[in-house]
Order: sequence, then C-alpha cells, then structure tokens
Amino acid sequence: MEVTYRAVSGNLIDPNDPSRGALATDSINTTSENDLANGIYKANFWEPGNAAGDLLGFLSYDNLYPPGVLAAFPLRHTTMGYLLGLPAPDIERLYLGDGVLAAEQSTMPGRLDPYNANDPQPFHGYYRDLPFFVNFPFGYTVTDFKRFTAEGIPITPVDDQGRKNAYPLMRVEARDAQGNVLAYNDVVVPVASEADCQSCHLDADVCTGLGLGFQCDDIANYYTDADFITGANIDTSDENDPHYVPGDTAEQIALNASKINILRLHDAKNGTSLDAERTVVCANCHYSPALDLAHLGPNDDNGKEQTRHRSMSSVMHGYHAGLPNRPEDDPDGVFRNLFPTMPTYDNRTPELTQAILEQTCYACHPGKRTACLRGAMAEGGMVCQDCHGQGTQVGNDFTVGFAEATPGNADLSRRVPWASEPKCQSCHLGDVLQVEQLRAGGMLADLLINDTDVWGNPDGLRARMAYALPEHVDHGGDTRLELLDFSGSRFASDQPLYRLSGSGEEKGHGGVFCEGCHGSTHAIWPNANPFANDNRSAEGLQGHTGPIVECSTCHTGDLGNTLEGPHGMHPVGNTTFSMGGHEKLAEKNKDACRACHGQNGEGSVLSRVAADRTLFKDEDGKKTVMVARGTPVSCSLCHENKLK
Repeated sequence: MEVTYRAVSGNLIDPNDPSRGALATDSINTTSENDLANGIYKANFWEPGNAAGDLLGFLSYDNLYPPGVLAAFPLRHTTMGYLLGLPAPDIERLYLGDGVLAAEQSTMPGRLDPYNANDPQPFHGYYRDLPFFVNFPFGYTVTDFKRFTAEGIPITPVDDQGRKNAYPLMRVEARDAQGNVLAYNDVVVPVASEADCQSCHLDADVCTGLGLGFQCDDIANYYTDADFITGANIDTSDENDPHYVPGDTAEQIALNASKINILRLHDAKNGTSLDAERTVVCANCHYSPALDLAHLGPNDDNGKEQTRHRSMSSVMHGYHAGLPNRPEDDPDGVFRNLFPTMPTYDNRTPELTQAILEQTCYACHPGKRTACLRGAMAEGGMVCQDCHGQGTQVGNDFTVGFAEATPGNADLSRRVPWASEPKCQSCHLGDVLQVEQLRAGGMLADLLINDTDVWGNPDGLRARMAYALPEHVDHGGDTRLELLDFSGSRFASDQPLYRLSGSGEEKGHGGVFCEGCHGSTHAIWPNANPFANDNRSAEGLQGHTGPIVECSTCHTGDLGNTLEGPHGMHPVGNTTFSMGGHEKLAEKNKDACRACHGQNGEGSVLSRVAADRTLFKDEDGKKTVMVARGTPVSCSLCHENKLK
C-alpha cells in the first residue's frame, strides 16, 4: 500500500472573526515557487543567497545538520530544478536499526509545473517503532507506532493566488499496488510565518512609509546606540548603504528591517558580529529540539555553539518575559508594562485575555492574525499560559546553566522544550466516579475546576489549568512549574506527549492514535469557526465535526452491547445498545453507567451527544426522542431513572 498527498481547495477565513464566513472557497496551495510576474511572493528560501549561488535555505540550515549532510540533499532537484524540503532523517533506522543516518525529502504536488500541476506525492517514511530522544534520560521509544510520515513538506502560508492562508488542505490518499484510491481524508497542513518582531524592533515610521497595517514600535532599541534601521534612514535601492534593506514586497522589507535591527541589537549587547553575517539561524547557538531532527541534543558540531548558550526557548521566553523584573536592564522603566502576567481564568475577561495574549505569546507565535490555538480548548476559554505557565516559567529550562565557562551544564530536572508538556490527565481528571474519589480525598482543593461547559452544562470534571493554583505566579509560584499528572484518569495518555500517544491497546483504540480521533494538539476538534478547514477531516469521516465518536467511521454493522470503545465507551447513536440493550448491563453494573452519565443518572459533560440525534426509545422505533447537540444524556431522557 502507498500513502500520498495532494492539494485540495479549502476555505480562506478570518480566524478571529467567524461572522465573516468563508472569504473564499478556492484557496489551494500546490507550490512554493514565487510568481513575481503575477505578484505572487511565497518565500526566498529557495533563492540564491550569495555569489556562489548557494540557496538561502542551505546557508541558513547547513550548520544544524552534521557536516556534509545538507550538501548531500540539495534543496532544488539537481536536474529538474524543482524545490525540495529539508531532509528528514529516519530516526528508527538511526537508533533502532543499523545506525545509518539516512534521510528523505518531501516536495509539493505542483513540483513539475508550478501553479498548474497537482500530482500526488508519496509519504516517504513509515515507522513501526518511534524512538524519541532515546539517548537522553527523558527519552523513550513508542512501540507499535505504525505510522506513515511525510516530514518537511516545503509549504508556505501563501496560496496559489497570493493570499495568506495558514491552514491549507491536503488530501491524504491510501492507494493499492495499482494506484487505485482505497480511502482518503482531507487534512490541514498548518504553516505560518507570523512572528511580529516588528512590534518591538521596528520604527513605526518604517511601516507607515511602506503602507503596511502592522503595529510597529522600536521600544527594544531605546537604550543602545546601534545604527538601527528607521523611517528616516531606510534605503531599498543601494546595496552599499548601511541602511539598505532587501525585499521583493513591502511586507518582506519591513520584516527584514526588524530582523536587521535585532541582529544589531544583539551585536551591541553581546559583542557578536551577526549583522555582518546576515544569514543567521538562532538555533545555531541557541538549541531548539524542534530543529533537532536527528535527536542529537545540544552540540557544537559543524560550527554550532549550542552547549555554550541557553536554548532558544530559554532566551526567548525567559529573557523577554523577565524584562519587567530587571530594573538593571531598564533604569527608565520603559519595559515595566511589557509581557504582563496572564491571570487565572476566574480573574480575567475575554477582552483582557486577548490583550495580554497579544502582548505575550502572540507577540512571537502565530496568533494575532493566525489564531494557532483554535480548537475545543480555545473555545472553552483556555489560553497558552493555562497549560504552559507564564513566559518566565517556560524559559526556565534545562539549559539555564549553559555558558562559555560551563558548556553543556544541563539540568534535566527542569523543563525540556517540546518534551516536557502537559498531558491529557493534567486537566482531564477522570470520569464522574474517579473525580468524586479525588474530591473526597482532598486532591482537588488547590485546583481551579471548570464550572460549566460551552453549552452551559455543569462540569466539575476538568481543571482550568494544567497546574495547581499555588503554582501560578499570582499565587506565589516560582519559575519552576510543576504540572499536574492524574495518571489514574480514564483519559490519561500513555506517552508524555499527546501527539505520540495511543499506539497501545490500553489507551488507544485498535491502534488508532489519540490525534486520530481528537485532532492535532492545538486544534482539538471542533474548531468553533464552522468554516475552518480544520473541521473538514472530522466532517469527512463521520458527517459532523468534533471528536470521532461515530462507530460507523471505522466499523460496519451493529456492535451490540459493549463497553469496549475508546475510553470504555459504548456504541453511540441508534444501536441495539441504546434501544434497550443497555438495560441488562446497567442492572449488573450501575457504576459503569454512573461513570459518564452521572452519580444519579442526571447526565454529565461526558454523556453529551456530539450531533443532533433522533433516538429510538424502543426496539420497534415507534417511540423516539430528539436530542440536540451538546445535551447530556440522562436516564430520564428515555425512561425511568434507576440510578437514583
């Protein structure tokens, strides 16, 4: 069997304003080639970056690979010229096989004829078992991973008409040996370039002069005498001018200007010469697990200096978020109101929440316009800090001891970016009976518990934060954040990372990963925007959005009276189970019903129906009851309540 991907049309939306509907329905992304003749600019990654003709992508990322590796994988095909993605190593072979560092490159469906072709491209990888940083104490191997992979697809957040779309769709197809499509599903391939460095590192006059609607401010540059790019000195024509800024579009010029200012600020503060180099990837000195594709850990090979400097996460989160608390760096108090603390849910309004997000996480992560946190948790009012803590806590990672004098002085008792994350059971405390036991044992006294769900139903089963109230900085918490882990929860993941969980029968369901039924990490189904492309996958599989709950998605026929579904679920919808078959099971084990339907059969958030349903009350279908989406199913909905 072969698995392939190709582009399909999807919606173009305003992620922050569902009322605008679908701005377009024909947004498709088949290529990352520029078409400047028609005003379409996608990226300069595959453009020459020096007189020798080396591509900017190569010049930027060569050091992040072992010596000679990236040179062996050209970012444009050597004879046909089409663009290729960064090589993704086969880590199963490297760590669990013969030890050879092999790699594959992905490409775009329009590679052979940009803006016209849309040819299926293969998933190059298949992992039976997945090693995850196995040479480190926090590492592990996910057995029976059994997943096809297409890594490093060279896609940009600009569609084929030049419009920004961070959520393009690809159609994943399973094909037999003859190329016939056996099954398919449309999935979002999220990609964003929104990093608003110009919010603090660029003179507002530059953005105004370029006719951009960006929020620009050069507050970061106020106390050094570096030769920053400003509205008064910017030059876009003379490459010999020290204030020259390259760029094919006004937006690119503004972003490049802010990057030049960052390099000059870094040089002024740290005695470096980054501005003279220009082709700089921060991870060469500041380690990032996200770019450590071979899971090698911080190292100084191939010109890197990762063991002598704190990680990218540490310097970005820890330094910036700590600015208001460092008067020695800010004698005039200019930074005093930067990066404010996000209050707990019960002490903030939606307006305050959005304002603080835009001053903190969304100052760098794709949020102001892209809304990267866009799934069910976002709809419920949760934000980045509720799971990850404040910026100072995120930045307190295992590299805080890295320095020139103490290279590689790792403290693995601290957070490891991309590895030390909240688990499902940090907030999903358990079913009705499990939570009642926790409450009776005083285990929930310091937790902020959710009162009601988005439908107005009583909750009480889920935490509002992935850590206890005393861990919040407003309640005395320090920078070392302790995450909750209710490992006995019915909804506990079987791996430290949600995206790698579910391969085992104990927590998964027939080998289907958690993401297979719930969606990807920051886009847990449903997306509240009905026009969002994220919803296309679930809608295509089961006819409605939300987690995959319809047994008919994978199974045929009536499954009978069973509690062997995901998380111990019974079959949903009009089945023999709902039409009276559950009564004998309930008589034998009432607690099996109480776990989700409430201590007294009153229903709970765990028994909500996922779509509008008409259920039969009896086997012949003469008596029916209509249940609206989001309604908790109680015993008395159809018959006498025998759980009271």
